[in-house]
Amino acid sequence: MRRALLAALAAASLALVAALSVGGAGAATILPDCAPGTPAPPPPTPVVTGEPSSPTRIVAGRPFTIDYTGGDGSVTVQSTTVPPGTLFDPGFDAGGSVLYLSLPAAGPVPLTAHYYLVPNGTCVHRFPFTVNVEPGDLVPAGLRVGQGELRDSPRFERLPRRGVNTDGNPAVGLSYGCTALEAIVPITAVLREERDLRRSPSPTSHTLQIAIADPCQTKSVSAVSPGVALKFVAGSSRFDEGLRTIGVEHRAKAGRRYQLQILQGDRVIGGLRYYAAFRSQNGPSPALWVVAPEAAFERARCKRPKSPAPLGLKHYPFPPCPRRG
Repeated sequence: MRRALLAALAAASLALVAALSVGGAGAATILPDCAPGTPAPPPPTPVVTGEPSSPTRIVAGRPFTIDYTGGDGSVTVQSTTVPPGTLFDPGFDAGGSVLYLSLPAAGPVPLTAHYYLVPNGTCVHRFPFTVNVEPGDLVPAGLRVGQGELRDSPRFERLPRRGVNTDGNPAVGLSYGCTALEAIVPITAVLREERDLRRSPSPTSHTLQIAIADPCQTKSVSAVSPGVALKFVAGSSRFDEGLRTIGVEHRAKAGRRYQLQILQGDRVIGGLRYYAAFRSQNGPSPALWVVAPEAAFERARCKRPKSPAPLGLKHYPFPPCPRRG
């Protein structure tokens, strides 16, 4: 039940303005502040709990719980003052004693509980406290190569320096899991495609681009051109579970050169220049796809090795090595 409530909170988009008091439904009237010098009873204890996967960590933009415990039950909370930009679910404030909320920025965040004596309190006392909010985890870096469709979560492996052959459509990308501890830092993926094999991909090449605003809450997005698709696949609709995959699916059989770059904010989490093609083999050998780093492609252009492995081509469809003047 708690996970369902937190999921609902994560989807909420109600931004509070200035400092906001989150009121409790249990108070019949809104009590005023106590006059200066009024003796204050011991305040309630705010118990702050993060996601079940890491309850001691509070991550910026991700939901957590504040549960006020009143010791002997002599006090209760009327409202809590929170900073601008706080997101919360007002449907579950339980008389002000339990809050489901998320705080917008990392760092020590000051909050203030307004509490009163029960059952006959006539005014509220203030109790300031601080929640330490972390920036969250970034997506792990590193591009890999697999085969098949990204929605099937292909097994990615490191691309060898000399290239690799596959018997299925190649895929290039990365995968990561969501635990509600991921930082809300946008991701951008850019794919440049060059069909002229004499040229390396550049800003003037055909380009596909996708943007992922939240690494764990953005729905699947894609950009497609003939023979190639750049995709972000969300394996779950929940922000705190499931695998996410970013990458390229290849279907074009003609040889092409590519540059894939994936950034989270200003940080490069993946970058690869490579060649991909499909070639049928002679005799009983199965048809093969080939993926090779750009450096291996250039070496094959110039050296023309007698043994085609591991590129798997009997006749290289490569343009000749450029002349050096």
